[in-house]
Amino acid sequence: MPRIRTVKPEFWQHEDLSELPPEVHMLAAALLNYADDEGYFNANPKLVKAACCPLRDDSTSIRRSLDLLSSVGYLRLGQGEDGKQYGHIVKFCEHQRVDRKKASKIKSLDIDWDDSKNNRRVIDDESTQEGKGREGKGTTTAADAANEYSIEFERAWRKYPKREGGNPKKRALKAWRARIREGVTNADLEAGVERYAAHVRTKGKERTEFVMQAATFFGPDEHWREYGSQDAPPRRTRPLAEAMGEQ
Repeated sequence: MPRIRTVKPEFWQHEDLSELPPEVHMLAAALLNYADDEGYFNANPKLVKAACCPLRDDSTSIRRSLDLLSSVGYLRLGQGEDGKQYGHIVKFCEHQRVDRKKASKIKSLDIDWDDSKNNRRVIDDESTQEGKGREGKGTTTAADAANEYSIEFERAWRKYPKREGGNPKKRALKAWRARIREGVTNADLEAGVERYAAHVRTKGKERTEFVMQAATFFGPDEHWREYGSQDAPPRRTRPLAEAMGEQ
């Protein structure tokens, strides 16, 4: 059953949410009605669509929309002990006044949240806050959330033999996260860095122009699978047409 919620006018002027497709921005507001009294909801895309946009043929899929909202820190996603997907609107309880609030049944579940794996910081979304706000006082922006580095990435970055040239860390993080979404583990990527760093030292490649950029190393060509380990999984070779299509 949808619930009555209050949305501040500033919600529609929120810079980070406004950078997302219009359908995703609208879904962010609709989720306030869909979530329970503590901001939790069943994130099954079919249920979300039925509750939030039953008459709209969205160009952006619900699953992708939820991922985009998660990427800017508006919500977090996870899988429960029952195998179902759940979501939680960040800071919901601080931003919504709920009369006769009912305890969330989802909150009590054992849920493996995505941010527990990525150590991702989430934004304090002031656009939905009721009462006196704290605008501009030490809040974390969506841009900060997008650039937050996990412990595993930071450790691998310190070991990587080339860390220069026009925001290489941010580009490397983007590629790293893409591999994580594909099912690659942090440990596999970090081990790849260690092998490559050892390879560079062994070959005496002191000049960084002979060392690939980290974003390339973590890219879809899977260079992180290579270099000196008999136990390393085989590198995936993409078809030439696929690689050329990305240019």
